[in-house]
Amino acid sequence: MHSSRQAEYVIEYMAAAGLGLIVHWLEDDLSMPVEELIALLGAILFKGPLAAGLSVVRLPGG
Repeated sequence: MHSSRQAEYVIEYMAAAGLGLIVHWLEDDLSMPVEELIALLGAILFKGPLAAGLSVVRLPGG
């Protein structure tokens, strides 16, 4: 039972985060191509938000 409850919370978190990303994209006037948004969402879901964010950050001079 305990792990089932935790799984529900993890799924809820992932769904809310994904929905939040899509809402932000819509409110930002679809500022990136849908393919890029899907790739970012996939990277966030499979690598985690910090690793996905660091992979898209461009450092000055880099």
